[in-house]
Amino acid sequence: MPALRAGGCILPPTQLASCACPARFPSSKGFPVIRIGLLGVLVSQVDRLKKFWDFPYEIIDLEAPLPPTGKHEVDVLLSVVFKAEHAQRVNFKLLQATGVGVDAIDFDLVPKDAWVCNMYHHEGPIAEYCILAMLNHEIRWAELTGMFSNETWSDVYFTRPRHGEVAGKTLGIVGFGHIGKEIATRAQAMGMRILAVASRDRAPSHGAAWVKGPEALGDLFEQSDYVVVCCDLNDKTRGLINAPVLSRMKSHGVVINVARGPVIDEVALYTALQNRSIGGAVLDVWYRNPGHRGDCTTPSDLRFDMLDNAVCTPHASAWTEQLAERRYSAVAGNIRSLMAGQPLINVVKAPAIR
Repeated sequence: MPALRAGGCILPPTQLASCACPARFPSSKGFPVIRIGLLGVLVSQVDRLKKFWDFPYEIIDLEAPLPPTGKHEVDVLLSVVFKAEHAQRVNFKLLQATGVGVDAIDFDLVPKDAWVCNMYHHEGPIAEYCILAMLNHEIRWAELTGMFSNETWSDVYFTRPRHGEVAGKTLGIVGFGHIGKEIATRAQAMGMRILAVASRDRAPSHGAAWVKGPEALGDLFEQSDYVVVCCDLNDKTRGLINAPVLSRMKSHGVVINVARGPVIDEVALYTALQNRSIGGAVLDVWYRNPGHRGDCTTPSDLRFDMLDNAVCTPHASAWTEQLAERRYSAVAGNIRSLMAGQPLINVVKAPAIR
């Protein structure tokens, strides 16, 4: 692990990095030194995270030899994953995920007196991605720009193909939380009809004609021209969209997955695309993720990237410059709230012992 920069000096990873950063928030005077550990990809984000830390802190090297107590003790663990190998090395008061997904956290291993919180602030860019996916499917932007040239202008002008519109189309949304509602608001503004499936029946909102429970999933697929999948991955939603559900989709229908790969049955989706029983898919989330750069892990056992009716992107729908700023600012706020004894935001698990 490389040395970590703290407060203008560079310390080796086996030492504690203590500093008080320039204030970006209201003063945190009187705070004790906050012990912070980082795991996985967040180690590489430490400089961006520290921009928002206006409190004294120590960065604990979780790869260093274990102390005599048997585990590293931190106030805050910043990570999007927590498995058995991590539980053996660290105790914490708050496990703060920097994203919304907590499916890589083994909650049975989280200390009973610890908090677990996640972060949102990604719903806007994901909604924009989904709108772009639908517009691109209708307008076929690459095809239009690809046929244009000075040399073929007259031919292209008189033979230019007609393209579609999203206005008047039906959009089904699976998962009607932060992301689903942002998508619905934008889609309604473009004249689309909105249907939604949530964990239970709800009063329609954000332009949706109806919001029903999981029993309406087949009806939603049957009526929709586009279906955006943006629900959580859990025991109930894993494989939720399977072959029988996909079989009810219109032959020109397009499914857009910005949730987690395994919400849609991998083989069923590939088969539907290969057989052209559905119109297409836009996939930003996958069935396996690499652990590090150079990892030979493939995103799926199947070659979705070789299908001409699948648009594949590398889990980038929310990955904007602005997203990191919003999330890391909110992470700093949650750390300060923890140390001040104030309520935390986005609590996924509260301590069993208070």
